[in-house]
Amino acid sequence: MPIENPSLDLQTFEDLLNEAKKNLPIHSTVWTNYNESDPGITLLELFCWLADNQIYKLNRITKQNYLKFLRLLGEYPHRPLPAELNVSIPYTSKNATTLPKKTKLITDHDDLIFETRNDLELLPVTIKKVLTSSPRGFVDRTGLLLSPSRFIYGFGRIPKVGDSFLLGLDTDYNKEARLNIGIELEDTETAQKDKYEKTSTDNTTFYPSCKLEWMYLKSTENTDTDKWHQLVIDKDTTLSLTKSGIVSLIVPFDDVSKHDLDNSGIKLKWILCRLVDGLYDIPPRIRSIHTNTIPATQGWTVTETLGQSNGLPDQSFGIKNIPLIDIINVIIKNTESNVSTTWKQIDNLDSSGPDDKHYVVDFSDSAIGFGDGINGDIPSHHDVITVVYRYGAILKYVDLNSLQLFVADNEPSSSLPFTILFSGREPESIDEAILRVRHALKLPSKAVSVNDYEYIVKNTPGLNVSRISAIPDSNNNLVNVVVVPMSYIENPTPSPEFLRIIYEHLEKHRLLTTKINVIGPNYVKVSVSADVEIKTTMDPLEMKKQIIDALNKFLSPVSGASQSGWKFGQPVYKSEIYSIIKNIPGVKYMTQPYLQASGKQTTFRYGDGKLWIDKISLVYPGLHFINIRNISQDQTNGGYRRR
Repeated sequence: MPIENPSLDLQTFEDLLNEAKKNLPIHSTVWTNYNESDPGITLLELFCWLADNQIYKLNRITKQNYLKFLRLLGEYPHRPLPAELNVSIPYTSKNATTLPKKTKLITDHDDLIFETRNDLELLPVTIKKVLTSSPRGFVDRTGLLLSPSRFIYGFGRIPKVGDSFLLGLDTDYNKEARLNIGIELEDTETAQKDKYEKTSTDNTTFYPSCKLEWMYLKSTENTDTDKWHQLVIDKDTTLSLTKSGIVSLIVPFDDVSKHDLDNSGIKLKWILCRLVDGLYDIPPRIRSIHTNTIPATQGWTVTETLGQSNGLPDQSFGIKNIPLIDIINVIIKNTESNVSTTWKQIDNLDSSGPDDKHYVVDFSDSAIGFGDGINGDIPSHHDVITVVYRYGAILKYVDLNSLQLFVADNEPSSSLPFTILFSGREPESIDEAILRVRHALKLPSKAVSVNDYEYIVKNTPGLNVSRISAIPDSNNNLVNVVVVPMSYIENPTPSPEFLRIIYEHLEKHRLLTTKINVIGPNYVKVSVSADVEIKTTMDPLEMKKQIIDALNKFLSPVSGASQSGWKFGQPVYKSEIYSIIKNIPGVKYMTQPYLQASGKQTTFRYGDGKLWIDKISLVYPGLHFINIRNISQDQTNGGYRRR
């Protein structure tokens, strides 16, 4: 809840004048005449009168004034955004049917309704099995998808070109049709991150970093490559499995043969998704896969006649159903000529001409407004205003994860599986918009300093950037921007598309004459060799594991050295490695560690008890060689001997 604005007009003209007179001896010791006849006092009275007028006006700033100030800054209060889901519709009939657009999906909340956005061709197709490929053959991963807390790596932990996963379809359908496959990934928000308030409205283009192909198995004789045939991808909202979405395929079911591919005794129709080209910044981790999936939007679409115009300027019409989510259409029909016209929604009427058929929407008050004949046309006296709009429940009080979702007018049996794409957002009040803009104005919007570059790149909309280092090259008026994507592999390498997105984002914020170069880091693999003696009470295997885990954590490019990650160009000191191992409980003695590095020869060198790396390089852990020895008690001399 925003803080109430204080009343500014608390001092009268006399209060201001008396306070000014009290301060005169502080600023001038020679001014002794404070009577009204003194010309200085006359000027002081004039200034106090002007100040009193300014305070009076400032204390009477209206809602429209604040809206105007926000518009001058290029900002508007955020409009409400409905929640979005991908809903899978189970279908068991033998024949296909069509689920029409705007089919209502009801929930266990009486005032919360969803509507499908498109027509859906319901097919009697279910996914019976999910297999992943491996050098030893196919691995059945179906069981992992049945647990809500589990997931599968579609192309393995480190995807390589040629990796694939297969879907076994249980169906007897034998006609060509569009199959909608809904795929929910573990990292749903990865490609939808938009936390950079200052540039969240940037039209940043997202380029998929990988190319996938979908194929179907035609032959029942063998599974050679030439027996897999290409499928037509009608639409892919997953952007090559970089986010949750729907893959729409044109499948010739009459040409897809049944096959017992995994020797389980069950013959299914198989389709395959293969990684053809590119590099994943974050390997896709699949939580669930369903057929007959359709996008749905929160809200209910209705048509309402708001009333008849009175022909006067600045008319406003309230909408009955609240909260208002979106205005789809405003149609104005003249009762005399029986002619209907569609008016256009705009943010404000400042640039509208007298004949422009424009209207504005106030989502906080659930109303639409028209012009005054100078800025925007006025509906005539015989015009009837009809509006098509969406409304729905107050989003912030609904936990979408606990929803039960059913198709309206059907006998509810079990809740429909769905994936939350967006949880929705309530309309932003003017007070909230002012606080947001005040905060945004403090954030860097131009890349001037190194910190500006790093902040702007770190918060690129649509990407998760783990590490960033901006290195200026003043001789060439160039800034080298080294980036590391958020990933689960040991040495995350940005794809060309990842670098391209950041480059285009920086182009909007760099200084005019500054050149930028966005690159990935050089990686230096570091292996540690050491002899370590432990106490007799410790388990050698467990101690070796603890030492290797500690070294891997310390040398991690993302979380190593400190929680913020290994610094670019930071050397590896033998003394630090010694300290890491020596401080593990149970370690009694260790030899001087030996560091072995591998990578580009120009990126590292040895010297002075440390491993030097260049300023655009990071280290990552290699294979460590830790020789564990126990310390036993020497019964003859009471001392210790090493063995």
